[in-house]
Amino acid sequence: MPERGLDGFGCGSGCTADGKPWPHTMVWGQCGLAVQRYTGTAEVVEEYGGLMSGGGVHVWPDDPELLDIYPLAKRIEHGKRHGGHVLRRRVIVIDDWEEL
Repeated sequence: MPERGLDGFGCGSGCTADGKPWPHTMVWGQCGLAVQRYTGTAEVVEEYGGLMSGGGVHVWPDDPELLDIYPLAKRIEHGKRHGGHVLRRRVIVIDDWEEL
């Protein structure tokens, strides 16, 4: 299985996000086995957000100063009030933002 320049990333069984064998488009981080077996330096970030009426998600900022003022538990409670939907996701960050 080609590593695509990310050493140690891959499930080893040749699967892709939709279960088709290689070569095929792989969205990194969508294969559960590949995520579990990644041996490089990556950071797992947990993000929260509110579901918008059009189907998109507004990701909430995770600034520590904001969390001191408006704790996550309270924000989740308020986000679910009146039938709202609060979502959570875990993202594997291989490289952080860098200026080009």
